[in-house]
Amino acid sequence: MSKSVDHNQWRLDLLRQVADHYAASANIGAAVVAGSVARGRADRFSDIELHLFWNEAPTIEERIDLAEKAGGTIHVRWDEPPSNRQFLEIHQETQARFGQVWPIEDSEWSDLYYRDGVAIDVSGFLCAQAEQYLVDVCQELDPTDPKQMLLAAIEDGIPLVGVEKVEAWKSRIEFPEGLRAPAVTPHLSYDRDWGARSQLLDRGELALLYGIMADMRTRILRILLALNQVFVPDTRLKWLEVWGHKLGIAPERLIERMNAAFTTQSASEAVDELQALAEETYDLIDRELPQLDPVLRHRWFRALRPIWDESPYPDVD
Repeated sequence: MSKSVDHNQWRLDLLRQVADHYAASANIGAAVVAGSVARGRADRFSDIELHLFWNEAPTIEERIDLAEKAGGTIHVRWDEPPSNRQFLEIHQETQARFGQVWPIEDSEWSDLYYRDGVAIDVSGFLCAQAEQYLVDVCQELDPTDPKQMLLAAIEDGIPLVGVEKVEAWKSRIEFPEGLRAPAVTPHLSYDRDWGARSQLLDRGELALLYGIMADMRTRILRILLALNQVFVPDTRLKWLEVWGHKLGIAPERLIERMNAAFTTQSASEAVDELQALAEETYDLIDRELPQLDPVLRHRWFRALRPIWDESPYPDVD
């Protein structure tokens, strides 16, 4: 019998060692374990997500130095990108386990490296940025995804460095009532693809059908997160079984029905299930946010592409 492995604990122990090296830098204001490890759901596929909060903007050399002190190796700097041949050689030599650092993008510094073969995915932000996001989201009602996701990561995260600072942030994180409508509205826009579901079913275009089904799944879950005043944990909406219990305002048996649509049901049954979930979700919008523009609450997803079983010109040869 194989030995039981606590995938959360050994990752957390490793990350505590890594964080010690970051804590030695005067420019690190806080460090937080995020992702599946923070939520106690790591499995054998999980990498380790570390959020760093810098006091001042770091140089790329500073980030590389700290990554190497933490036990990693940086093979690629994307401010000085390798040729395609060089990249493929690195990929082959390291068996795809190679360290990388990227220039800042969307106010985030991203680093990826391996320690003892374990992937450590580092997202870096300014401490002042976290402070600003708290104001933007919780006071100014800005529903922007990166801002919601950072607050969700702090809210669920385990602080390793700057514990008092992180706990102070946590105490201020709250999804305000007034944010529900701005967070729901982007997901009410018309999508003509769903109207082609019968066409794709009839033609057996299942790859395309499952694509629009996945889009509908995302749309429904994003609306429900907002109605329940829960920050977006991840734009891919992984781990529904983990955070789905927070959705008290939801169609009955949401998780069971959503999973069935992509596992045990036929394509036709799955489409019907998602259509029913969309109808029930819009009923909840009507109940929870009656102040929304009626045009936005229009149930566009009922429309189907037109079908011509017979010619509209029967007398024309």
